[in-house]
Amino acid sequence: MNPLPLLIGAGIGLLGFFQLRKSIKLAKSGIKMEAEVVAVNARESTDVDDDGTTSTSISYYPIFKFDYNQKPYRVESNVGFGNSRKYAVGKNIKIVFLPNEPEKASVQNFGNNWFMPVVLIVVGGIIAVFAFSNPS
Repeated sequence: MNPLPLLIGAGIGLLGFFQLRKSIKLAKSGIKMEAEVVAVNARESTDVDDDGTTSTSISYYPIFKFDYNQKPYRVESNVGFGNSRKYAVGKNIKIVFLPNEPEKASVQNFGNNWFMPVVLIVVGGIIAVFAFSNPS
């Protein structure tokens, strides 16, 4: 049995597990509040398919401000979104952060907090199962 797929699957699954632990910690202990979107950064990415077809997409990263413990914070989301209107300038959004890390605040939504850890755990598990079932 080739151990490489098993190690890759386990690594991806562990990454997902640690992200899931962080999401659970945020859900239990996180400070949930509203912030105001003050700007939106648009980032363009270009992909080239195997057949040479080029596709371009734009992701929008909201920058929001809030006050916590009488101190102002301005944070750019580490997750981009495909809909620029969802996080328009001047709009209030829900954010979450750990009390000792307000500078790491993130937009509070399912995709941002739960989707990626679950995907990583599932993909890591599938790769690991495939590694076990394919002993060649």
